[in-house]
Amino acid sequence: MKIHLLVAALLATIISSGTSAASTGGVNNANTEQSNEDPLGLRQLPQDESFAACILIMDDNHRLIEWLAYHYHTMPLRRVIVMIDPRSKTSPLPVLNRWEKYMKMDLWSDNDLFTVEELKDRADKEMIKNHRSRQRAFNVKCLTTLKEEGAKWTLMTDVDEYTRINPRALDSSEGIYQTDIAPMQLSEPGSILKMLNKGVDLNDERLHAQEWKACIPVSRVQLSGTESSDEEVNNKFPKELEPTILAKDFDTFRWRYSGVDTITAKDGVLPGKTFIDVSSIPDSEMWRLIGDPHRPIDKLCKGGNVWLNTNETMFVADHILGTLESYSLRDDSRFFDRVLTWQQRKEVGGLTDLHDELRPWLSGFIDTMGIGESRRLLANVGQLQAQTHALPRCSINFFGLPRSFKSMALPSIVKNILLPNARYNCDIVVHYYNMQFDEGGRFNRGGEIDADAVQALKEVSKVIAANAGKSPPSVIIKSETKEEFEEKYGDLVKKYKTAKDVDTGKPKYFPWKETSYSVKTNVIDNIAMQWNSIQSAWQLMEEHSKVHGFEYERVAFFRTDSFYALPVDIFQVDKDTFDYNNRYAVIPAFARYPVNDRMMYGPYEAVKIWATERFQRIDHYIESSEIKGYGMHQERYIANGILPAIREETGYEVVENIDICFYRTRAADSVIISDCSDPIGGSARGIQEIDQVQLVQNLVRRDCLEFPTGDRFVELRCPEEEEEEEEEDKEEVQDKEEVQDKQDKEEVQAEEEVQAEEEVQDEGEVQDKEEVQAEEEVQDEGEAQDEEEVREKHDEEEAQGKQGEEDDEDEEEEQEKQEKRGEVEGNLVVSKIK
Repeated sequence: MKIHLLVAALLATIISSGTSAASTGGVNNANTEQSNEDPLGLRQLPQDESFAACILIMDDNHRLIEWLAYHYHTMPLRRVIVMIDPRSKTSPLPVLNRWEKYMKMDLWSDNDLFTVEELKDRADKEMIKNHRSRQRAFNVKCLTTLKEEGAKWTLMTDVDEYTRINPRALDSSEGIYQTDIAPMQLSEPGSILKMLNKGVDLNDERLHAQEWKACIPVSRVQLSGTESSDEEVNNKFPKELEPTILAKDFDTFRWRYSGVDTITAKDGVLPGKTFIDVSSIPDSEMWRLIGDPHRPIDKLCKGGNVWLNTNETMFVADHILGTLESYSLRDDSRFFDRVLTWQQRKEVGGLTDLHDELRPWLSGFIDTMGIGESRRLLANVGQLQAQTHALPRCSINFFGLPRSFKSMALPSIVKNILLPNARYNCDIVVHYYNMQFDEGGRFNRGGEIDADAVQALKEVSKVIAANAGKSPPSVIIKSETKEEFEEKYGDLVKKYKTAKDVDTGKPKYFPWKETSYSVKTNVIDNIAMQWNSIQSAWQLMEEHSKVHGFEYERVAFFRTDSFYALPVDIFQVDKDTFDYNNRYAVIPAFARYPVNDRMMYGPYEAVKIWATERFQRIDHYIESSEIKGYGMHQERYIANGILPAIREETGYEVVENIDICFYRTRAADSVIISDCSDPIGGSARGIQEIDQVQLVQNLVRRDCLEFPTGDRFVELRCPEEEEEEEEEDKEEVQDKEEVQDKQDKEEVQAEEEVQAEEEVQDEGEVQDKEEVQAEEEVQDEGEAQDEEEVREKHDEEEAQGKQGEEDDEDEEEEQEKQEKRGEVEGNLVVSKIK
């Protein structure tokens, strides 16, 4: 079957306009400009009151998230130059873009360091030599760039190292003790720089600052891969970040045991890192830059300064080993060595030396940034960024009665469901009701349904897959008639409609305690039909997976009768947080009565209960419910029966995604546009700032008008432009088939003018508004008589119930044509006046 023209055009527009996820945001590179927005005034610190950093990364996004937040708060870090290894499989750009309001950033590649000739020469060198030369070249250029910009202190560590104040520097019994400096907690913003600026004497030989006082050595502590108990990890963790962000996601909370790393250590000491004051280096000495990460400048940080113990430095960097997965993630020049040394590194130090000094930073960070902004900046912390081929196999399932599917739902499904998830190559399953007419109901005027329009998903999915470079997904579509549903569930529905509560005598299953709607309505039928459609879609999905010998791990359910206003990525908890580890079941955060029951996606086991166990759990739920009288009330049932079962029986947490918004579609080309902004049920994030009417109009390519429903909801009607408004029976329409298409269009276009002028013009005849209202019907005889003769003739023929006769037979054919034109135009006028 052919794709509907509207959807085909929409696909072309969306694809050609670019749907790539590789947004460049506000990070400086060859194609971007830096944003100047700084809402909290936290970015524009003087350079002598902040830190800069040079970092070389490769597939480190899971660590980069925490590293940036930690050092932004503790240093304070405000200028970052990032070099990405060309072998990286992931880009740091999405993480860096989060910080565009707070830090100035550059993202460099090999092209920023080497000439074309040098790049060609590097292709012939060993990988290890390339890595080392790239690191040194980057450090040299980065430090030079920062000095030219006027920067001062620069951090030279990696993203698996967290710099902190050495507690020994505040202990009077230690040789490095700094007098006259009050102890500082990492919860205090900028604590590290404050420590440097509060009376620290760089001439003190114990600080090893050496010539120009430009180098402060930082000793390192190796943390092992030994796990702690959940209680120990959760200690001092801000609970307001849960459940989407957990303590075990943070390196600074999860890893606590340290020891001597005999693999890279010398006499039990790891080679240290440095703070460099680039402003202190004379221009005449910049040639000494050598780029070594342990001693970046020849003549500085040299000799014994590289191998300093933790009792000799004012600052310490905790070096994180992490999990086996994160340890083995990077396929770099040192991967072979890491394979052979994992077990030895993991067990460094045993269970004796504990370090919890880093923990206070997070509560201070939240106090400064606020919980909402903290969630955004820390989204997906600690979660390895999976490649799409390694993600759980997924299925996107649709269910229900496809009201206005072709005109309203399908364009939004294409743009905001199928395209955002194209890279996952999910299969598509649809169960729908093959009904030609919707009788209407609550907030629903009813109307005709083109149910088979859902078949367009087959061709649409092929186009989208091709654009994403994927093979076409499996698309399974099955319809069911109302009669087939009644054959399966007729007796059960009858029970739901007639059963009484033994204590109150009121309807047991009816969903409203005080029935504002008659029990005779089809509300229970609709609920049961929805449950059946969801369950049937699940069964179709299961049958498909068994036949082909695989299992789905991530499953989504969407209504067919909805207009999806915002993009929905089924691997996102919200627009800032991905769930590639498949840990959460997700529902919308709007229409909470008390929760939204209209869609869900998440792990297979969690969604299975939501999709398949409503019929079997309803009786137990009603009988055990503390609040009586709401029976099959869907939102209450989901909130108090289904979601608790998911949490208790599967162990998966159910979270609300505040970035989801969709409107229910009605049969007559309309949507309930207030769905996402109901003050009682809750709103989607940012939806109030969007022109929602324009959003719908742009996607369906029609003009729409708002109509209050009589309740707090608002219906947005989007009829086709050429739709006739007069209500005529089918026989009358057939009688007028001979009226030419051109004349019909001219009459419809002239309708507004007719209404405004309150008159009809038909080849020189004029009938005023009072005559039309009095007669209730205009019949144009088309005779060339004056106005009084027409009025007398019309009254006479209405009384006699027959048409007048013409004396001149030669004019009869022309008269009949005029009668038909006049009748159509007259009916239009009457319809508009009424």
